[in-house]
Parts: sequence; structure tokens; C-alpha cells
Amino acid sequence: MDVTLHATPIHASAPLQLVVEVRDVRDQKREREQMAALANHDTLTGLPNRRLLDAELSQETASGREFSLLWIDLDHFKEVNDTHGHAIGDLLLRSVADSDPCSTTIICSLASAETSLWFCSGRSHTDLTLRSGRVPLCVDGEPDPG
Repeated sequence: MDVTLHATPIHASAPLQLVVEVRDVRDQKREREQMAALANHDTLTGLPNRRLLDAELSQETASGREFSLLWIDLDHFKEVNDTHGHAIGDLLLRSVADSDPCSTTIICSLASAETSLWFCSGRSHTDLTLRSGRVPLCVDGEPDPG
């Protein structure tokens, strides 16, 4: 149980006395975690947003560790949204995200719905390039022939 404890001495001529207040803060903690998740993730797709990406990039740059970025342009994504609806478009973005080329990836949906960015901590550019070749780039239900 997460609690906060606040003790206040009572100043009187009698022996030392305290007023103790104990509060269960689990709900507050859960709400803070939910607010942080909402602030750092797209509400429709659940993908990390630009704010989280900026924080991760700052942290990686400061650490001096190697990292890679891969920019993906989803051609005709607006047409998918317009023709099939945003629910299908969100599913498409999630399927691209689920094709994660490395285990430490943060996949962000940026301002333009047609772009996403993969951020891989501890991966060289060569490694990310090789792994990105495994990402299915066809969305018509057929595997990419390339």
C-alpha cells in the first residue's frame, strides 16, 4: 500500500503529542501515471508522440550511447484514412509499429499522419538498415515481393 504520513506536534504543556494523518495515495499515483501516458502518447494509436521522442533523444544524446533514427513515409496514408476511415488508418499505423525492427525501438507517429519515426537505442545505422528491410511495406494484404 502506498501511503503518505504527516505528523504534526501538538504544542501544549502536556507531554509530547502528535496528530498523525495517513492517506492511501494509490489512486493519485495511478492518475499521475495515466496523465504522463496521455501526455507522451497519441490518444488514437497509442504510439509515442513527438514529446516522448524529444525526451528520449535528449537522454540518448547526453548518454553518449549510439542510436539510430529511421524515418518512414507511408505513401497515400491520407487516402487510406479518407477511403476507409481513421480506425483503419490507426490500425495501419499500429501494424507498422508492430513490425518493430529492434527490441529497443520507440516508434513515433509525428505531426503528419503519413510519417513515423523509429528510434533505436544501442543500434548502429547499419544494423537498423538491415533490420528495416524486414518491415512489410505493402498494406494490401500481400507480402512485399521485394
